[in-house]
Amino acid sequence: MLACLFPKCDCKRQCYRGGYMRTPSAPQAEPPVSTLEQWNGALCPYCAKVMHTEHMHMKPSRDHIVPRGRGGPNTSANLTIACTRCNHNKGDKTLLEWQFELALKNDPRMAHVAAFLQAHEAKQTATAFEKMLALENA
Repeated sequence: MLACLFPKCDCKRQCYRGGYMRTPSAPQAEPPVSTLEQWNGALCPYCAKVMHTEHMHMKPSRDHIVPRGRGGPNTSANLTIACTRCNHNKGDKTLLEWQFELALKNDPRMAHVAAFLQAHEAKQTATAFEKMLALENA
């Protein structure tokens, strides 16, 4: 629903007196904090350091393996838990782009990213093969 920017105006559409703004929609349910806190003490797949909630840069965070801005889906198959430092450093890059960037900087995380990328691609291939078999058997 649209609402006018002017408090005394009662129009419900675009107001000719100065514009409009969207009223906030119902808040979407945020995933519980406990889902990230359960990763406290786990290893980051990109740097292999222990993630913990006490340190700002090592807090567990959700990372889209294929970035949403690059067409990656918001599904569990495209999500991993990484430390905040690696997640922010990766940004809107694919794993392959980030791996090349880390290699140019001679960053030790490059080996971990390469191993994660290889495992992720193997998992995707296995999933695609299982779907193909299911279609053939149907």
